[in-house]
Amino acid sequence: METLSYVNQNDYSKMFGYIKKALECMKELAVVEFKCTSINDAMQLTEKNDLWEVLQKELQKHKNFICNTTRLTGLYVKCVDKEYYEKIFPEEIKCQLKEIKKIVYLKHIHDTVSKDAIKNVLKSVIRKDDKITKEEQDKRLKLVDLL
Repeated sequence: METLSYVNQNDYSKMFGYIKKALECMKELAVVEFKCTSINDAMQLTEKNDLWEVLQKELQKHKNFICNTTRLTGLYVKCVDKEYYEKIFPEEIKCQLKEIKKIVYLKHIHDTVSKDAIKNVLKSVIRKDDKITKEEQDKRLKLVDLL
């Protein structure tokens, strides 16, 4: 059994906002949403076992990509025991599924969109963000170069 953990959740959340805007600019958002159908369907479930099963399938499907992008996303996969499973609430599993959905977005960009094109769009979106300092902007621009 596995679960997601964060290195730095704040940076990842902000970066996901940029990724989503870039996908909108590139008219790819509908394609990615289609790829997230099983996750979206799972968000309607209430049974812990059903949610956990979907989470495990999605983690197995995206585990290598998650591990390879930890520096960019701050997410990593870790093994857990039965005790962890017994203590976790369905809402927490849903939160992890939402994070996997973000990974699907990033993986779509990585796999299908021209690297130079997405980097340029992401950099443009970051430069237009007037809510962050120049220092934060430079830090995020460097992260884009890791794609």
